[in-house]
Amino acid sequence: MEGAYARAGLVSDIEVIEDYPSHYSAHNRRKHRWVRGDWQITEWLLPQVPDESGRKVPNPLSPISRWKILDNLRRSLVEPALFLLFVLSWICLPGRPQLWTLGTIAILFLPALFQLGYDLGRAAIFRRRAAVADAFNGFLNASIANWLTVTFLAHQALSSMDAVVRTTVRRMITRQRLLEWETAAEAELAGDKRTMLDIYLNWTPVVALGLFGLVWISNRNALAAALPVLLLWAFSKPISLWLNRPPRAPRRQASESNRWLLRTAALRIWRYYAEYSTEQNNWLIPDNVQEEDRKVAARISPTNLGFLVNARQVACEFGYLTVAEFVRQTLQTLSTVKKMEKHRGHLLNWYDTESLAPLRPSVVSSVDSGNLVASLWTLQQGCRKLLHEPLLQTELREGILDNLYVAASLGVLPRRKFSGIEKALRRNDWLQYLLSLPDGFFTEANGRTSRSKHAAEARWFQEEAERRLRYVRQAVQSYCPWLLAEFASLEKQDSTISLGSESSPALEQLPRFIDNLATRLRAAMNSGANSDKNGECQRLLSLLPEARSRVVSLIADLKKIADQAGSIADAMDFKFLFIQRRGLLSVAFELEKNELVSSCYDLLSSEARIAYFVAIAKDDIPQESWFLLGRAPTEDQGLIGLLSWTGTMFEYLMPTLWMRLYPNTLLERSAIAAVKSQQAYADDKGVPWGISEAACARLDDSGNYSYLAFGVPQLAIHKPDFGGPVVSPYSTLLALPIDPPAALRNLRMMQRKRWIGDYGFYESLDFSPSRHNSQPRNPQVVRCWMAHHLGMSLVSIANYLRNEVVQGWFHSDPRVQATELLLQEKPAAHPRPKSKGSKAA
Repeated sequence: MEGAYARAGLVSDIEVIEDYPSHYSAHNRRKHRWVRGDWQITEWLLPQVPDESGRKVPNPLSPISRWKILDNLRRSLVEPALFLLFVLSWICLPGRPQLWTLGTIAILFLPALFQLGYDLGRAAIFRRRAAVADAFNGFLNASIANWLTVTFLAHQALSSMDAVVRTTVRRMITRQRLLEWETAAEAELAGDKRTMLDIYLNWTPVVALGLFGLVWISNRNALAAALPVLLLWAFSKPISLWLNRPPRAPRRQASESNRWLLRTAALRIWRYYAEYSTEQNNWLIPDNVQEEDRKVAARISPTNLGFLVNARQVACEFGYLTVAEFVRQTLQTLSTVKKMEKHRGHLLNWYDTESLAPLRPSVVSSVDSGNLVASLWTLQQGCRKLLHEPLLQTELREGILDNLYVAASLGVLPRRKFSGIEKALRRNDWLQYLLSLPDGFFTEANGRTSRSKHAAEARWFQEEAERRLRYVRQAVQSYCPWLLAEFASLEKQDSTISLGSESSPALEQLPRFIDNLATRLRAAMNSGANSDKNGECQRLLSLLPEARSRVVSLIADLKKIADQAGSIADAMDFKFLFIQRRGLLSVAFELEKNELVSSCYDLLSSEARIAYFVAIAKDDIPQESWFLLGRAPTEDQGLIGLLSWTGTMFEYLMPTLWMRLYPNTLLERSAIAAVKSQQAYADDKGVPWGISEAACARLDDSGNYSYLAFGVPQLAIHKPDFGGPVVSPYSTLLALPIDPPAALRNLRMMQRKRWIGDYGFYESLDFSPSRHNSQPRNPQVVRCWMAHHLGMSLVSIANYLRNEVVQGWFHSDPRVQATELLLQEKPAAHPRPKSKGSKAA
């Protein structure tokens, strides 16, 4: 109607895609809205229509436009007509009710049958066997949809007639609510709100029962034909509830023991960042540390930088940092980034963390830059989210408990004391309990500490718990002084003084809260003669201006971080990394040669996927490049997936740290298939599963561990023989969202074998058989930690324990939301034959 009447022009470079409704009620509301709109414009079928003044004028719509309106009206009456045909065939139509019932059902199924015949005919003519499977798959989907149409026919007929009658009454009688319009988004967010359409669904069993009685009375011979359909109508409500269930079962909460396993692993990983992101390293993070002699590789890549800022966000989420600490440290890092040499906004491949000098050769890596942009967008949105959350969250107590739990597990903190502290911190007044503890409460000397062989390690966690306590106190004193114990009696003395101890306001609302609190304190001082109360009010009032100033400054700093992160990401130009003739991103740009590397990333199952995604989201490269990425299929363990270059877990799962895996999509199925293939390969070798690029036991001339891409042959296009297998624990952590039970079992086994050190699980376990005369059983542990892998592990743990929190930050960016449809690509019904000449760079 709008296009025909207003002569809207064609805009060919814009695609508007409306998502499917997520539940049956939303579908009904959306359909009801459409039918009301169609019947509201029936007057435009007549030769004369009203103009803007109400005067009748010749209808300007073309005959084809009027035909479209009429066809929409016809379509809205299909379900009421089919419903009526069913009822009449059982009650009064001449002939056999069974034939009438089958004929009515055939009206729905004949189009699908004709389409099946057409598709099979095309497959036979062009001799395409693959199209046969597609044809039957399409027929199966259409058949299921048609049976659901029959199931909900009674309800849909009631809904359609409601829309028709409601619109007619409004147009002809009341002349009100003609502009009532519910958007698709409003229908989705309606939640448990009940409408008349939902009530109709509750009535369908009554309708079915009433029709059963009517058929029983009028024509018992029709009961055999009517009963199956009536049963479907009677059970339409529970079927709708089944359809409303998410396509993927909700993830089960981790058990208490598994939760401690993951949180202590996360804490140990965070220790790496806490100890090495220092002023000496310009608040950056060294690439790796070898346990022996603490050999530190003082260099950083853009990927490492990205995981550093995301690791701090996770630390804040887990209670290992207060918001103020997070802000201070992140601003220091971003200040360093400003000083670092760049090319067209991109950071170079490697820098010395102490001198900030680029390491030669100077290269701009497409993958590294993509990872950094994803991390910066995540940082940007995470900072904005912090503004909407309370400053002092319960996670702060969890951070203290994690440190104490590790100390207790190392045998230096009595279990009874830990249990007592835990019980106290689980109460609602946990903050008051922390503020009441004496200095040194967690580090007080005891005989266990001196006797334990883990004394040095445990001391760090005890001291860190003490630091956490100190920073929580500092946050209260600096930003929320009304929560101090000395002012606890104020609220009891005067109920008009609300200190917000029950529900803390969001950080961005704190300045207004402080202003209102100051007003309440002044009113309390003016209204009462209690000198003690007035004295406390005056002391608190004197602290509020400085607290408000600090809060305003903290808010400004969070916004500053968000703005700086966005500016750095925006300045990174991917256009010059794009090879136009191939439609793909080059692997890198070499500054010394001033030219692009001729090789391109051309596989969807690779870490380059994130670079393509963010470059498209930034509008630096065309969307078509995503579909030029190779999708070479493979089948293993009965699952269809995609081949990667070297068959590593890293290639399939690393991008999912930021980008969501949507259910039943090509990327999700490929990830599941990769994990299952890795598990089967490891089981065949008799080793733990989880193989990716990693350091191995080979040492170079400088005594550094060698770094190679170890993979699974059945998933790989390129199959180098590097020995192995080399199992990397970070690969298991990456697989947490895909197969949590198996991943947790794998990690638990590694923990029992003590393949864990100061900074979490060791880099890898080298099972190379060249050092053994039998099947590999006892690995050589590669005792080092790599910032890249630790960052991935920490983010994956956060996504698992905190409901995909990092993915949520990334997908909060509007550019990501506008591009995320790329991630929802559906898988092929069957694997295509492999191209003999396919190659990947």
